[in-house]
Amino acid sequence: VRVNTITTNSVNISRGCLDSVPKPHAAGVAIYFVSGWQAVDQTQRVAGQKIYGKLCPRTGRGVLDLAQAPTQNITLASRFDRPYPPAYFRINGTPYPNGAVVEGGSLSLSWYHRDRTQQTAYIVADTEGNIGPESGTTYTAEARKTSDNSLLESKTGITGNTTTLGPFTQDTQANIDLWSMRDGYASLQKHRIMIDYYRAPRRMSEDGELRIAENGTIRIVEG
Repeated sequence: VRVNTITTNSVNISRGCLDSVPKPHAAGVAIYFVSGWQAVDQTQRVAGQKIYGKLCPRTGRGVLDLAQAPTQNITLASRFDRPYPPAYFRINGTPYPNGAVVEGGSLSLSWYHRDRTQQTAYIVADTEGNIGPESGTTYTAEARKTSDNSLLESKTGITGNTTTLGPFTQDTQANIDLWSMRDGYASLQKHRIMIDYYRAPRRMSEDGELRIAENGTIRIVEG
């Protein structure tokens, strides 16, 4: 995230910065700020290598003792070489509509370009307009059932910043994924939005309740 302002009771941030995408976080989750106390390891390493380290936070009470810090590990994954993911992902014009209900038709996907080679002057917010894209970048969009991860539809090699998925042939809860590709490298993170998809508008009773079959299936308007 990019920290915009800090007040007594709140921190205003912009999410989805650099090579990350906005994701939900539970209430009460800690946020850590990197200041001038970090160090740099000059050791040359290779992709796939696993490295280990400890983080020792510095607070008003001092620095956490090294022996008390838990060991963490990370497998190097060529992060520096990977393209930035697209930004401000929208489905049917709505940004990040996680949990939305879509009734019939295709899904219209849109996003902003990003370019790691141009985003060097400041940390760009997710909601800012198109930058780039980096030469050779394409996008992949997929729809998969959340129940078993089976593929509903996939589009690859997209060079613009819009595409469509669907219509699908079944009522299902689906994950809509979007990410960047360049020279065989995928963006470090991908967008994932979960939606409830129905092939047609859901049937409603006179009192506004959904019509549900005995097996729990929500009834839709017959075409």
